[in-house]
Amino acid sequence: MKNADKSAFPPLPSYTDEERGLSKREYFAGTALQGIISEGSFETNNEGIKAICGSSIKIADELLKQLGE
Repeated sequence: MKNADKSAFPPLPSYTDEERGLSKREYFAGTALQGIISEGSFETNNEGIKAICGSSIKIADELLKQLGE
């Protein structure tokens, strides 16, 4: 398992892989998405939403790359 796919938060020892919660990539993408949305200048149509989601994932991937993950 790549480090980016590991849990963003330390799981309890009794957790299974299915219960580990958000991956680091998912967590970073979600926080990037919050920042983009809070700025408020994006189109709310389908293409605008796809664009901000894609940007959030790119930001998360680049952060993981910069961290050497």
